[in-house]
Amino acid sequence: MVPAWGRRAFLRTICALAASALLAPCLAAEYTQKNTTDTPGYKLLPGIASVPAPVSVAPDQNWWGIDGEWNTFSLLVGSPQTNVRVQVSTASQQIWVVNRQACVKNVTDSSGKVVAYNQFDTDCEYSRGYLYNQTASSTWRLKGYYRLWVEKWLGYGGNGLFGFDSVGLGLPGEKGPSVQNTTIGTLVSSNFWMGHLGLHPKSTNFSAFEDSVPSYMTNLFQQKNIPSLSFGYTAGSRYRAFYRSQPHHFYANKSRWQHCPRQPNARRI
Repeated sequence: MVPAWGRRAFLRTICALAASALLAPCLAAEYTQKNTTDTPGYKLLPGIASVPAPVSVAPDQNWWGIDGEWNTFSLLVGSPQTNVRVQVSTASQQIWVVNRQACVKNVTDSSGKVVAYNQFDTDCEYSRGYLYNQTASSTWRLKGYYRLWVEKWLGYGGNGLFGFDSVGLGLPGEKGPSVQNTTIGTLVSSNFWMGHLGLHPKSTNFSAFEDSVPSYMTNLFQQKNIPSLSFGYTAGSRYRAFYRSQPHHFYANKSRWQHCPRQPNARRI
């Protein structure tokens, strides 16, 4: 995807909102867990005083991709935390990020002869939403190479290096909740140009001889960061009838989800 605006133009907000409240931007701050007693359409069980409030995550104010221009969301991955920008997958239950090795290549001249080996491509780094280097993270735990299955019916495949690390929503100073030791697939294949935030609640089975691994959404729910495994999301494409479209939020909510506008113009989801 080709960005339409410069990086300095980004405005990002992350809000924790009650289920009955209209979504609205909040001041950038460290994430603080919030609970609510207001659950329209639901009754709290006896002995339950409150439940986690829905978490709203604003998109990055830019557009990425090579098959269209779409909103991305920022994640903080590893220790120390690395900022990457990913799209959303409702089919996947995992976090996928682009491995640094995806942007290391050999340089050739006009005849095809290699004139420089293992050169890092900064344009590739930006185009693919920034990179994750698992060897630089002190909390990375290797699992191994596994097939990238999520688009196999469309003919897209490859292998990814999988493991476990910490993943938080948002950016420093605007953080959402974070999950430690969650499943991460790192990409080198160009079949998947950007990483993704998997919203499906199903678990990951690496083999028939091991226990399944909870999804990122399940981890958030079990940590009591979100009230349920449901979510609302619209894709945020840049175009239709307007030059600038209207990015939408992704957020998890037990009872309902509502539109939180960030730009004055309307757009198609």
